[in-house]
Amino acid sequence: MPKAFRLVAYMAVFSAVCPIPQSKGAFEPRASNTDPTDIPKCHVQDVTTSPFTYNITQSGTMDGKMCTTLPGVWEPYEQTWESNRSIRMKNVGAAKVINPWLKIGPIDFFSQQTIANSVVEGLSTEREKALAIFYFYITHRYHKGNGDNTAQGDVSQAINVFGFNTCGNSTLCISDLLDKVGMRDCIFSHCPGHVVPQVFFDGKYNTLDGDMATFMLMRDNHTLANELDLVRDHDLIKRVHQYGIMSPMNPLKNNEDYAQYYTWEGTRRYSSTAGPGGVWAWSCVRTKLLNGGGGTRRR
Repeated sequence: MPKAFRLVAYMAVFSAVCPIPQSKGAFEPRASNTDPTDIPKCHVQDVTTSPFTYNITQSGTMDGKMCTTLPGVWEPYEQTWESNRSIRMKNVGAAKVINPWLKIGPIDFFSQQTIANSVVEGLSTEREKALAIFYFYITHRYHKGNGDNTAQGDVSQAINVFGFNTCGNSTLCISDLLDKVGMRDCIFSHCPGHVVPQVFFDGKYNTLDGDMATFMLMRDNHTLANELDLVRDHDLIKRVHQYGIMSPMNPLKNNEDYAQYYTWEGTRRYSSTAGPGGVWAWSCVRTKLLNGGGGTRRR
C-alpha cells in the first residue's frame, strides 16, 4: 500500500434523542422514508496496511433480527424494524480502495467458504456442523422458483441475491456448504416430486430437508432418520411439523402430503403358487368406494 488513505462510513441509526434529518447521502427508499428520530452517525478510519479490517460497534438493546418473524417455507420472513437502515462508505484519502467488504454480524457472506466457516465456527463434530448448516440455510431462504436453476443452485447467489429457490437447488446449496467444511459424502434422494439430501455422519446417512425445513428423528428422539427409515415408518414423518413453524398444522397437508414423498422405488415382483387343484379367478364385482359412491373394479 503506497499511501495511507481514510474511509468515512455514514450510518443512519435509529435513536430516541436529538432528532435531526437523515443524512443527505441516503438512497431511496430510505431518503424519503425517514423517521423524526433517525440520527446519522459518522466513523472515520485511517487505513495504513493492506489487507485491513476494523470493527464498528453499534450499541443498543434491540436490533433487526429481534423484529423478524420466524422462518417459513412458503413465505419470506417479515421485518418490522431495523436499527441500522443504511451504510455509506466513502474514500476521502489519496490512495485507491480496492474491493471493500462489509460484514454485519457473525456470518461472512462473501463466498461459500466464508459462509460455511462462519456457520460452523467453534463446532467439532460432524453432527453439530451439519445441523448448524441446516438451520442457517432454512433461516435464510424460502421455497419459490423463478426458472433460473443455474444461479439459484449456487448458495452465494441463492442467499445474497435471490433469497429463495426450490428443492433441487436447495440440495445443491446444502451439499456445497457441507463440502466446504470437509463433509463430502452427501447423496441426493430423488423422491416422487421432491429432492432431499442424505448427509453422512454418525456412521449413517441422515435426511436434512433444507427445502421443507424439516428433519425426522428415530424412536430414540436423537438419531436422525434417513430415506429408508422414512419409507419403512411414515409415523416418523407425521409426528413432526413439516413446512416450517409458520405454517399452520394441518393433519392432511403436514402428514399425508409430505409422507407421500417417501415411497419405495425398488423392484417389485408379484409371485403366487397354486398347489394341486388350485384355481385363479378374475371377475368384475360391484363395490362401495370409500367416498360412499359405487364403482366397478376387477378382482
